[in-house]
Amino acid sequence: MIASWEIVPQLNEMLQLHPFPNDVFRYKVVLLVLATIGGTFLWDRLCVQLFAPAVFKAMRDEASKTTFKDILPVLQTAAMVVGGVFLLSTGNILMWGGAYYYYQYVWKKRPAPPA
Repeated sequence: MIASWEIVPQLNEMLQLHPFPNDVFRYKVVLLVLATIGGTFLWDRLCVQLFAPAVFKAMRDEASKTTFKDILPVLQTAAMVVGGVFLLSTGNILMWGGAYYYYQYVWKKRPAPPA
């Protein structure tokens, strides 16, 4: 999505991606990619439900127990990846120093989560 809308032009240059000829073509490609991903997910769930109903029931039961607290580590990791990509794309040595300071003096001093 980021590459298709050229939000980070440097990323597109590094990946050697060329811009879409027009917005109509861009929307078609993005819609096809999203439909493919969604269709693949639905097909997978359908196959699991048909061929392994016990596994499907267990997946459904576990998914219903999921809370925001369970998803928070994934969101934190995604935020760190986005921050790392931003940090590397700026090329500013002061930003690198600030990130190192944050990691050494803030992130490492956080209390360990309970096991």
